[in-house]
Amino acid sequence: MKVSCCPKAWINFFKAGGDQHRQKILMLIKAHQRINASNILDKIRLSQPTLSHHIGILKHAGLIFEEKKGREVYYSLNRKNITSCCLGFMNKLVK
Repeated sequence: MKVSCCPKAWINFFKAGGDQHRQKILMLIKAHQRINASNILDKIRLSQPTLSHHIGILKHAGLIFEEKKGREVYYSLNRKNITSCCLGFMNKLVK
């Protein structure tokens, strides 16, 4: 799913990034570049359904990509969208 970060998307973007569990998930993804749900669950204390909920929010907000390889699903940061959204928000405030 391609999500662009325009002013209408800022609310979802910042809400998604504002949760402590989702921040931990994002930091794990950043540290590993690409990681699957099993490896995320090994490193943080969440149930599988709770992780799926948080992953869904992060995907919907455009913070992460999902890539299926066989039975595994890998997650990586959507760096372009993160940068675009943050810069767009900051530019709106500064100008």
